[in-house]
Amino acid sequence: MFQLYNYKMQARKSKQAKIVVNLGNCQYEVLRQVAGALNFRVQSDREVGDCDLIWTDWAVTLDQVAKLRPHQKVNHFPGVQVLSRKDLLARQLSRFQKAFPAQYDFFPQTWLLPQDQSEFLKQFTKKRTFIIKPEAGSQGKGIYLVRRAQDVVMGESVAQKYLSKPFLIDGLKFDLRVYVLLAGSDPLRIYMYKEGTANKQASCASPRCRTSPRHSTTWRRPASTSPTTPSTRTTPTSCSTPTRTRPTWATNARSPRCGRCWRAPA
Repeated sequence: MFQLYNYKMQARKSKQAKIVVNLGNCQYEVLRQVAGALNFRVQSDREVGDCDLIWTDWAVTLDQVAKLRPHQKVNHFPGVQVLSRKDLLARQLSRFQKAFPAQYDFFPQTWLLPQDQSEFLKQFTKKRTFIIKPEAGSQGKGIYLVRRAQDVVMGESVAQKYLSKPFLIDGLKFDLRVYVLLAGSDPLRIYMYKEGTANKQASCASPRCRTSPRHSTTWRRPASTSPTTPSTRTTPTSCSTPTRTRPTWATNARSPRCGRCWRAPA
């Protein structure tokens, strides 16, 4: 009888045990807030110990994954940086474009700097605009536009031909973000979050407008502001107004919650 009671008590304790998440290599405070809201126990050690979930800002290697215990999960797949880094993604897209030109014509001409420096500088013989981005940057940091070769800062970066006639909605530049969770690759399992974000530029970018076209980059909200307060990571001449919305609204002009700025041209 005592053994049965002890077994039930141990089973009850195991059900009540908190999930342990290691955030030692995570710089984002929002993860700690989420862990607290979920009643997880947080580890702050950089060395991964006895935990259930490992959340890191960095790419993981095959060796690191091989050392995981059966119950442990990590938030990255090995090799995912091929998609997340601009230089690696550009290199892969260029390879696919050469093999399948008709299927991979959706991205502008791209150069990797400084490897493609000589070829890139030849492009300034005509009046063109190029956008240059850090190879592994984020949040719009370090992005700039150039029209003269002498203004190019040669560093580890990605250069692309700037689209002079982008797709506009009511004369405004915009971008849509859909958030997905890649849960597995074989078989492929992807979960899509039902909410997304829309970022529209406040100034007109149409050639018919009198104001000069402006470049809109990624925005982020600092922790000290409310969810509806925009924080732009843009050039000094740009202005962006982020809006939380369902991505499907932008493609459904008949939606009652679809404002005028989201209506596609007839």
